[in-house]
Amino acid sequence: MDYHYVILDDGPSAAAAALSVLSGEGVDLIGFSEFPHGPGKTQLDLIAPDSRSLAKTASSMGLTVSRAKSGFLIRGDGAPGPAIADVLQRLAGAHIHVISMRCYG
Repeated sequence: MDYHYVILDDGPSAAAAALSVLSGEGVDLIGFSEFPHGPGKTQLDLIAPDSRSLAKTASSMGLTVSRAKSGFLIRGDGAPGPAIADVLQRLAGAHIHVISMRCYG
């Protein structure tokens, strides 16, 4: 699935404000991740079922939106470890390198 990211000033309320406005504009986020992006900046990865609408809304907020990035969303019942290991083995067998991963159980 596609996702986008935005770079924000690294303040305690920057991500909260962006997420609040996106929610108020009807953007349905199924996931997000925030982490440092250099001095005084933070990167907010935004995952929505409709990435085009997400990008349009975030851009209308004055945010600089990344080009569409690709990722996998793996859902299932039970412990995530075995399912993730299986998917990673299949990707490795196809010579696909995974750069970053988030897993929540």
